[in-house]
Amino acid sequence: MTQSKNSTAEHYQQLTPEERGTIEAYLNAGKSKAEISRLLHRSRSTISREIRRGRVQQRNHDYLFVYRYYADTSQLFRLFAKIREIRQSLVK
Repeated sequence: MTQSKNSTAEHYQQLTPEERGTIEAYLNAGKSKAEISRLLHRSRSTISREIRRGRVQQRNHDYLFVYRYYADTSQLFRLFAKIREIRQSLVK
């Protein structure tokens, strides 16, 4: 009898749009990634990847480049990834 791949795999839950908004609010309040991970009960690597995925490069008032995290941007990237995943499953 063969064993299914899914029987031993861990189940990961995606961040919700509300959690992404909370991350944005905490970052704007000056909280660190470690603090945010503790407050949301998520791993630090999850928070780091989320911030990297949703950050946008902008210029500040001195015309220097700065990075800011936007929950909406991150949610759009997640939706686009889901669409790509669905399209690829239809091709197979």
